[in-house]
Amino acid sequence: EEGFLRLARDAWEVAERLRAGIRAIPGLRLLGRPDATIVTWAAAERGGVDVYAIADQLQAMGWSVDRQQRPPSVHCSAGAANLPVVDDYLRDLRAAVETVRANPGLAKEGEAAVYGLMAKVPVARLVKSEVLKVLEGMYGPGDGDVDLAAQDAPGGARVAELVNRFGPPVQDALDRLRRARARFRLRLRLPRLR
Repeated sequence: EEGFLRLARDAWEVAERLRAGIRAIPGLRLLGRPDATIVTWAAAERGGVDVYAIADQLQAMGWSVDRQQRPPSVHCSAGAANLPVVDDYLRDLRAAVETVRANPGLAKEGEAAVYGLMAKVPVARLVKSEVLKVLEGMYGPGDGDVDLAAQDAPGGARVAELVNRFGPPVQDALDRLRRARARFRLRLRLPRLR
């Protein structure tokens, strides 16, 4: 029981130190006030420093980054194991903010471009039947081998339009989706244990 309590206290300390450190970084703000070890940060002002470009910088420094949309933000799950590195994270976060502030063009590169694009795509306004066709082609009966960028694929015209309009970032996102789908399908094909 004491070990569990120590881990819980350490996780809470990590979350509190993250919150205090993020509050001290100009250009960032905390989202929400959870009584939990979840910490979410975003740009302090609309149109401020690009959160997704900051996330790219952190990822390049070796940090695992959980990006979110609406509003663009990054979510951190603080655990006891993070206690030895919380100050390193805050130092790198501050450096990433300064790098992005000095180089706003980073918002149009790497994953920042993909996440920025996806945050702007009016997904709610996409034609529902086209989205359902894509999902049916991927997960319905058959081999599920759908080339999402092909014009004749289910929903392909819409996907092809996005690829043509926004280029490599969308194609990269589609490639990541294909790889994830392949891993998912492999897991489904594993034999059941008796």
